[in-house]
Amino acid sequence: MDDAKWINHTNVILRELEKVISYVKDGVNAHRGYQLTSDSIYLEPYHNSKWMALSKINMVDSLTLVKVQHERADSLRNLVNRQYDIIEEFILRNKSKAFNEYEDSLLYIGHDNMRQIRRLVDRMSETEWEQLRLRTSQQDYASKVTPLLIFLSFVSAIIAVAYLFSQLYRSLRTKVATEQELEKNLMQLSEEVNEKIVAQESLQKVLHSSAGAIMFLRAIRDEADEIVDFEIVLTNRKGKLQADGTYLPTIGGRLLDFWQGARSAGLFDLYKQAVETGETQKKEIFYPYDGTNSWFDVSVVKLEDGCVATSTDITERKKDADIIKESQRKFEAIFNQTFQFIGLLEPSGRLLDANQTALEFAGISKADVAGKYLWEIPWWQPDGDPDIDLPDAVEKAATGAFVRYETQMKGTDEEILPIDFSLKPIKDDIGQVSLVIFEGRDLSEIKRAEEERLFIARLNLVIANAQSFDEALYQIFQRISERFQLDYNEVWLPEGDRLKMSEIHYSSNDAFHDLHQESLSLQLKKGEGFAGKILETFNGNYIEDLGQVGEQDFIRKERILEFGLTTAFGIPIIFNGDLVLISVFFSKHKVEKIAELVTAVQQISSSLGALLIKKKTQDEIEKNHIILAAAENMAKMGSWEWDLVTNKIIWSEGVYKIYKLHPAEFSPSQQAFMEFIFHEDYFDVEKTIQRAINDYRGFDMTFRIQLKDGTVRYVRSIGTPKFSDRGNLERLIGTLQDITLQKQAEYELLEKNEELKRSNENLEQFAYVASHDLQEPLRKIRAFGDRLVTKFETILGEQGQDYIARMQNAAERMQSLIDDLLKYSRVARNIEPFSKVDLNAVIEGVLIDLETRIKERKAKVVVDDLPSIIGDSMQLRQLFQNLISNAIKFTPKGEKPAITIRGEQLKGTVVKNKFDFNVNPGKHFVEININDNGIGFDAKYAERIFNIFERLHGRNEFKGTGIGLAISQKVVQNHNGLIKAQSEKGKGATFTIVLPINN
Repeated sequence: MDDAKWINHTNVILRELEKVISYVKDGVNAHRGYQLTSDSIYLEPYHNSKWMALSKINMVDSLTLVKVQHERADSLRNLVNRQYDIIEEFILRNKSKAFNEYEDSLLYIGHDNMRQIRRLVDRMSETEWEQLRLRTSQQDYASKVTPLLIFLSFVSAIIAVAYLFSQLYRSLRTKVATEQELEKNLMQLSEEVNEKIVAQESLQKVLHSSAGAIMFLRAIRDEADEIVDFEIVLTNRKGKLQADGTYLPTIGGRLLDFWQGARSAGLFDLYKQAVETGETQKKEIFYPYDGTNSWFDVSVVKLEDGCVATSTDITERKKDADIIKESQRKFEAIFNQTFQFIGLLEPSGRLLDANQTALEFAGISKADVAGKYLWEIPWWQPDGDPDIDLPDAVEKAATGAFVRYETQMKGTDEEILPIDFSLKPIKDDIGQVSLVIFEGRDLSEIKRAEEERLFIARLNLVIANAQSFDEALYQIFQRISERFQLDYNEVWLPEGDRLKMSEIHYSSNDAFHDLHQESLSLQLKKGEGFAGKILETFNGNYIEDLGQVGEQDFIRKERILEFGLTTAFGIPIIFNGDLVLISVFFSKHKVEKIAELVTAVQQISSSLGALLIKKKTQDEIEKNHIILAAAENMAKMGSWEWDLVTNKIIWSEGVYKIYKLHPAEFSPSQQAFMEFIFHEDYFDVEKTIQRAINDYRGFDMTFRIQLKDGTVRYVRSIGTPKFSDRGNLERLIGTLQDITLQKQAEYELLEKNEELKRSNENLEQFAYVASHDLQEPLRKIRAFGDRLVTKFETILGEQGQDYIARMQNAAERMQSLIDDLLKYSRVARNIEPFSKVDLNAVIEGVLIDLETRIKERKAKVVVDDLPSIIGDSMQLRQLFQNLISNAIKFTPKGEKPAITIRGEQLKGTVVKNKFDFNVNPGKHFVEININDNGIGFDAKYAERIFNIFERLHGRNEFKGTGIGLAISQKVVQNHNGLIKAQSEKGKGATFTIVLPINN
C-alpha cells in the first residue's frame, strides 16, 4: 500500500511538470497568433497560461520532498517568468511595428530559455523517478532474499519446508494483491486528476463565458491596517475587457491602476465595505470613466481578506426601463388626452379605470365611479336606451365577443348626445377574457357635419337642376333662410364699382315682399351703407342689433325696424377672386349659428360662381351667334366643317345663303359641294383640296360656283386642318365668302387705274412738252423786249419803258414757273433707279451751291451726322436745297438766318406710333428735323403749304412760284417717306422728314 502511495505521488508531480511545459507552450503560441494577426483575442489564452503555469510550479514545489527539487522549482519559476517577460517585450514592441536585430536576439533568447525549461523539467522528472525507485527498493529486496532463506531453511531442516513454502505462497499472494491494488489506485488517481482538470477547465470556461465581470480582489492595507487598494488575484475575461475591445493584463495588478474611476464611481467604497463588514453588498452603479459610459449591477461577497466582485452591464436594461417609463408616460398621455373616452372593466362589468375625457364628459371624478358597475355610472340618460341592455352587452364581451352599437349619453349640460359605443374583450395567455375595454366617441359633431354635408349637397343639386341663374339663387336663399330661421333675404349684384338691388329675394311673408319692392331702385357706391362696405372689403358683416347703428352704417334702418327685423347678416359670394353677388339676410331674432351659415354660403360659392359664368358664357355665345350671323350676312360669308373620318359636312346659315339653299331642303356633302363648282374651275378646286388632305395642310383658294338658277358667283374658301391626339388629320374647318362684288370692283378698279395711268402719262407728257414749247415764245418776248428798250428807248418814253419792264418781269416769272414745272414733272416721273446715297454729301453739295446766298445773309447752318440711305441723289439734293433756301429766304431782313439739321434713326414701330404712319415695323428709318428762325406761318396752313402753286405771301414780299414745297413733298413720297411742317407765326418753322434707310 505504501508503494502505491509513492507511485501516485510521483505521477502527480510528473504530470504537473508536463502541464507547466504545456501552459508555457500555450502562451508562446498565443503570442505568435497575436503577432501574426494583431487580434487581441489571442492575448486572453496568453494571460491565462501564465497564471496556470505558475500555479502548477507552486503545486510541484509543495509536493516534492527533496531539497534539490525545491531549488529546481525556484529555478523553473524564474525561467518561466523570464519566458513571459520575453513574450511581453515582444508584444510591446509589436505595437510599434518596428522589427530589428534586437528582436532577433530576443527570439533566440526565448528559444534558448525554452530549452532550459525543458531540461530542468526533465531533471526534476528523473529525480522523482529515482526517489520512487528508492522508496520501493526495500520491497524488491525482500522479494529476492526470501527464496534464498527458504532454500537454506530447506537444507537445515526438512521439517520447516512446508512451513516456509506456505509462507512463500502467502508472500507471493500478498505481492500480487499489492500490485493489483497499486494498479487500481493508480487508475483511480488518474481518473480523479482528470476530473479535477476537467472541473478546473470547466470552471475557467464558465468564468469566461459569464455575462458579467468576476474578480477576486485581495485587500492591500497600509501601516494603519487601512484598505488603500485591492490586488487583482483572479478575474475572468469580462473583468479584463476594456471599452475599446482590448484586454488588460490585470492579474497581480492593482485595482485603482487599471480602473481609475473606481473610487469616483463608488466601486472602491463598495468593495471596502464588503471586506470590512463581511456583509454582501449590492448596488447599481453608473461608471462614466475609462472610455466606459454604462450602468452596472454590482454584487460583492467577502472572501478571506478580500472579496469576490461580480458586475453585470445593465445599460440596455436601464434603457429598456426608461423606454418602458416613457411608453407608460405616453400611454397615460394618450389615454387621458384622447378625444374618445376609454375605460377598463372587469369581465363582470365593474369599472377599474376611466380616462379624463370620459370623466369630464359627465363632469364626474374617479372617486365617483370607482368600483361601480358600468350601468351604474351617471353617463346614461335617465330612461336609458330601450334597445340596449348594458349588463347583457358586458356579459357578451366577457365571453370574447366584440360589441358595438350607437347609443345616447348624457353630457355635463344634461345634453343628450349620440355616442358610438363599443366593448372589446382582452384575453390572457390561456385565452380567457381578463379585461374589457370600453370606448365611446361623441358623434354629435359628425352628425352635424353629415347634416351640413347633406344640406350643402342638396343646395348644389338645386344649382345643378336649376333652369336659370335667377331660379337657382331664389331656391338657394329660400332653403338657407328656412334652415337658419331667417325672415327676409335680398341680393345685391355688382355693376362696376356700384351695387344694384336684384329682383331676386326671399320673404317669409308678403310684408317683406312689399319691403323689397320699395328697395328695387336702390344703388350703393363702394363703402356706402351695409352692402357697400362688403363690396369695399370683400368681407362678411354682421349687425346683431340694427337699433344700435346709424343711418350711415345701414341705409333704410328705420324702415327695416318698422318691419320688426333687428338682425342683419351680409356675406359676399366670390368666385375666382371676383365678386359674384352679396346676399343679405334679415331676422327678427339673434342668429345663433352664424359660423354654419357662413360655411353653407361659402361652400356653394364655387357652384354659384360657375353657374353665373355659365350664364354669362351662354349669353355671350348667344350674342356671338347673333353677331356672327349678322357679320356673315354683311360680309356675305359663312363657315363649314368637314369630318374626314365620317365624311360629314356641316354648313352655317351663311353658306346656305350664298348657295341660295334652305337647310331643310338640302343636305351638304362633298359630292354636292363639287357639283356647284363652275366647270372651268372644277379640276383646280379638286386638286387643291386633295393636296391639302395629302399634305396635312390648309388652303386658300378663289373659284367660281354656278347656282341652280344659272347665276355664276365668285367665292373664296379658306380651310384649316385639325388633327387628332395621334397626329392624324381628322377635320377641315373653314369659311366661304361671296366675293362677286369684290371681283367686279377689282375689275372696275383695274380699268380705272389703267385710265388714270394713261391720263397721268398724257398729263405728264403734255406738261413736259408744253413747258418746252412755252420756253421758245418766252425767249423771243424777252429778246424783242430787250431790243425795244435798247433801240427805241427815246421813242417809247417813260410810260413805254415801264410797260416793257413789266412785260420783261412777267416773262421772267413765266420762265421761272416753267422751270419749276419741269422740275416737278421730272420728280413726278421718278425715272432714275435708287442707289445708296450719303445724305451728308448731299447736304454738303447743297451748301456749296448756296454759298453766295449764305454769305450774303451771314447765315449759320449746323448739320448733324446723317446716315446713308437708298434713294435718288438728285431728288434728295433738290429736297434739301428747297428747304434750306426757303429757310434763308423767309428770314426777316436784318436778321441772320440760323438753321439746324438734326437726324435720328428710328425703328418702324416707333415711326408708326409717333407719326401715325403705316409702315413696315421691321424696317429702319431716319428722322430729319430742319429748324429755322424765320417768319414762320400759322399752324392752320401746315398742310396747304405743300400744295402746288400755294403761296402765303405776296410776290412783292418774297419771290417764288409756290412749287418748291410741292416738289419737296413729291420727292419724299417717291422715297416712301413722310414730310410734316410745324410752326407758329413769327417763331420760325420745323420741317420733319422721315425716310426709310433701305427702300
